[in-house]
Amino acid sequence: MVRHHPLTLFLILALAALACGFPTASPSPTPVPVEATVPTPSGLTLEQINAVQYPALVREDGFVAQLVDGKFQQGTDAADVDFAYIQVTQFYAFGDLTGDGVDDAAVIFLENYGGTGNFGVLAIYSSVAGEPVFLDSTLIDDRPMINSISIENGEVFIDAIVHGFEDGGCCPTLPTTRRYELVKDKLRLMNYTTDAPNGTRRTIEITAPIGGTEATNSVQVTGTVSIAPFENNL
Repeated sequence: MVRHHPLTLFLILALAALACGFPTASPSPTPVPVEATVPTPSGLTLEQINAVQYPALVREDGFVAQLVDGKFQQGTDAADVDFAYIQVTQFYAFGDLTGDGVDDAAVIFLENYGGTGNFGVLAIYSSVAGEPVFLDSTLIDDRPMINSISIENGEVFIDAIVHGFEDGGCCPTLPTTRRYELVKDKLRLMNYTTDAPNGTRRTIEITAPIGGTEATNSVQVTGTVSIAPFENNL
């Protein structure tokens, strides 16, 4: 007669359980903090410039042209008093002019209102939330011959041939360079040079007062010139 001992059965079951192993609870995964994605500010593009609203400079009547594919035209007869043609030229540069680390745009526009006058205008557009916003503009010349435009160290540099005092309207001959910077969102001419007939560059260097100095009364200005003016009068 076989007797069943409860203690023996319990030990057998216990050993079997140890051999198989007990299931264990999986550890809770450590939560990984999710960082918010901050969009990187984008600089301006030529595509955006070709579709800007452009405040005309030469007309001086507050007219704003909406460009399409880099052009605006009002009327078809250049002899009409209301004719206007505005175009983005091939001379433009992108770079940071406002100090926010985002590329702005310096662009030479052409304005024509009939006749032979084709006025070259430097216009500045700032990148605001990735969109072009007009800041300021200045006239370069009527029918200038632009050699190059660039943005260097937060300034706009232009190399152009413009009209001298004795040049005819068709044919500028005076080589020039100029540098502009933005001061309170307005263009300020910081440097201007011309070339003498022998190719020597005329420059005026102001040594005092230093740049950025504010004056509320008359001040004495000192500096040097590369070519002395007539009878040393300047």
